[in-house]
Amino acid sequence: MIEIKAYSSHLEQKHIDFASKYWKKSRRITPEYIYWKFRGKQNEDLPSFILAIKEDKVIGQLGLIPFNVNVEGKVYESQWTCDLMVDNDYRGSGVAKLLYDFAHKQKQITFGSDPSPAASKSMKKAGYKSIKASYKFLFSLNLGGILKLKGFDLKLLNNIPNFFAYFFIFYGKIRKQRFDTIGKLEYTKLNNSNDRDGFVSTIHDADFINWRYEKFKNYYKGINTYSNKKGDSFSGYLADSTYFLTDFKIKNWLAFFDMMAQIIIKYKSQNLKIIRFAVNDETRFSALWFFGFIKFRTRGEVIYYTDNNDLSDKIINKKFYYTYSDSDENI
Repeated sequence: MIEIKAYSSHLEQKHIDFASKYWKKSRRITPEYIYWKFRGKQNEDLPSFILAIKEDKVIGQLGLIPFNVNVEGKVYESQWTCDLMVDNDYRGSGVAKLLYDFAHKQKQITFGSDPSPAASKSMKKAGYKSIKASYKFLFSLNLGGILKLKGFDLKLLNNIPNFFAYFFIFYGKIRKQRFDTIGKLEYTKLNNSNDRDGFVSTIHDADFINWRYEKFKNYYKGINTYSNKKGDSFSGYLADSTYFLTDFKIKNWLAFFDMMAQIIIKYKSQNLKIIRFAVNDETRFSALWFFGFIKFRTRGEVIYYTDNNDLSDKIINKKFYYTYSDSDENI
């Protein structure tokens, strides 16, 4: 018989024995990171990280990051699914379904972001529905990075700069319009605006900010927040050679160029190669390609499950206001 249980201190070693087979020397097997990522407290049961147990062994897991979501101005308790894994010997035996069925009882809505084709097919079979999310963009500081996205992996071009990177550097030095560091809660007040009206969106309240934006030991760098004197704002962080522009609220193209210039000038000496960000208002930024930005071909997808038909009807024809600070992306 398979049981589904919340992660807890007495299951830590059993989970390590299971997870070590799939994630060697990874933070994904480290208890203190698991408690942090799934927004729990050590030495307490963690219902947002559930385990499938058979014969006193862990044979599967599912992460459920809790958050609040705004649907038509009303707040609902929700969760992001992530980190699903089933032991090779038990795949195809219904373990994933047991984990999902258990998860669905915990919150009013369960979400998933950009699932793989196989996962999307499986989850939709289980009753998940799909809505559109943001378009994702990339800016590469070298020509090799651009051509690799087009299917040409020419390593010789990795050291040849993208002309537009120099354009932004020159622009920034001429304009000298800076974004200054501001507090996380101050940033949230600037950034949570009417831009999200009509969307389904994550609520970045104080608890969410303290978790997602603050550094956690050596596991997670946290998110830096900025604004200029005109009230434009952005947030982001550098991870390896990629800068994740987690969100931004920019009034015009000049401010957008100021933002890009500041990121490139600040991080170019720290091996910055790529800037990634998401855009929810695609019409406003439709000309980004002209300045060397690459738009991903397909729009992002968010899938959701709820057994509340009225709530589902409110969501199904909407778009999800999705940014790189939502769900478990990059953590």
